[in-house]
Parts: sequence; structure tokens; C-alpha cells
Amino acid sequence: MAAWAVVFDSRADFAAKAPHLQDAAELEASNTAYAETGERMNGISLEPTSAAVDGDAAVVTYNVLFAGNAAYEDLTGEVVLVNGTWMVTPETYCGFLATARTPCRQRAVN
Repeated sequence: MAAWAVVFDSRADFAAKAPHLQDAAELEASNTAYAETGERMNGISLEPTSAAVDGDAAVVTYNVLFAGNAAYEDLTGEVVLVNGTWMVTPETYCGFLATARTPCRQRAVN
């Protein structure tokens, strides 16, 4: 749940997010755009409320906060366990950024 919270905190430093974001280097520009969107909203954060772990994946239930106030509640997203570290996939990250009307560039899958 901590990985989820830091990755989706618009005010968190990218260096803190990168260890929990798959293909982080390819998403850094998208993260910059998300931070700018967050500034216009006085901060965007995703507050995890629970997680259901199933092997190397977990479904996180969370609330979306704008300026510290709940705007959307009881949404879900997935994290995966990679080499002992919980990570947000590019698809999950970009999926949320799309809902925040923030462009997201991820690498093409061949």
C-alpha cells in the first residue's frame, strides 16, 4: 500500500516513486505532467484503504484525494510483486493518469 501511495502522490519526488514504478525512466515525463496537474488541484493523492494479496499481485482499494479531501472513494487498482518489490505497472499508472486528463507516454509493447 505504501508503494501505491507514493507512486500516485502528485507532490512526491520522482526519485521516491521510481523504485515502485515499472519502466520508471520511460514514465518520468508523464510524471512531470501529472505533478503539474496536481499543482492545479492543490495536490492529488491516492489513499490506500486496504489490499488483497494473491501471490505476486495485489488489488489495492483506495480513495482519490484532491487537496487532501476525498473526491472518489473505494476504487481499485493492482500492483505486482517484482523481485521482492511491489510495483505499479505502466498500464495501471497511465490508466489513472488518463482519468486525471494527463497524457501518459509508455513504451510500446512488442
